[in-house]
Amino acid sequence: MNELELTQLSQLCDGELDNTAMVGVLLNVLDSPEAKERPQTESQRTLRDLLRLRQTTAAWRNREPTKTILPTSPMITLDKSSRPMTNVAVWVATAACAVCLLLMGVVVGQYLNVGTAAPEVLITEDAPELNVSSQVVRAERRRQLAEVFAFHESVVGPLSWYAAAENAEDLAMASGDPQSAPVGLVLRFTTQGQQPESQEYTIVCRDRSSASIKLPGSGPGEEPVLVRLTPITERGEIALQYCVVLPGAPGIADAMGLSGRRSLGANLDELGEFAFDAKSIRVEASAWLLEGAGA
Repeated sequence: MNELELTQLSQLCDGELDNTAMVGVLLNVLDSPEAKERPQTESQRTLRDLLRLRQTTAAWRNREPTKTILPTSPMITLDKSSRPMTNVAVWVATAACAVCLLLMGVVVGQYLNVGTAAPEVLITEDAPELNVSSQVVRAERRRQLAEVFAFHESVVGPLSWYAAAENAEDLAMASGDPQSAPVGLVLRFTTQGQQPESQEYTIVCRDRSSASIKLPGSGPGEEPVLVRLTPITERGEIALQYCVVLPGAPGIADAMGLSGRRSLGANLDELGEFAFDAKSIRVEASAWLLEGAGA
């Protein structure tokens, strides 16, 4: 066996040959002098005959057809038992068509008559809702906050408080082992005007423990807003003592923007308004005991 034959056999095993070349290589093996010297089995002779037939008809099989071949439609014949439609069948078919036309008319009429009913507005969770008087912090969001707070404590240890905005977060380690339960809070600052803008903060602090938090992301390039929060839980209700401290201009002391005490729940309730940088800002908050987080 020479080098060319060995290469062709290798290409055959690797599937690199087309059908015509593959047939030629197999025939060369079967017609080799070594193969002819040994008695050949019936399977070998049959394989040789089939390969030669395929090699002979290769040109005919690869030839393009001289005419376009169209499939013929099958002939449909009626059985002798077939009968024309009876009067009852005709009546049923007519009634079905009438009902379909009637239903179609009702549907088209409702589609065109846009003044008979108010259009339905689909509100998704991602849609901005600046009127938050009836907005509720959903259970799914409360659960996620508990998981995030528990994760941070599992990594760095007990926390005094945790605060997060859209693209920033901050936290403070607890001194010793805190015994008070964590309380979840949502603070929303809304700038009043023709185009209101809102900034929301998610916070966790300890029951009956004061937390001074510089809100993350509240003042890019400026001093952030400082809030002092003390949640107090009594008989299942949470009262929040709060104070919002606004950063002063260079050489001017910080000013208190808002302070007070308010009982809160899952609803976002208004804490008050304050003026800052010639703008009126409304503050709303909600609070709940953080379930699933360690005390």
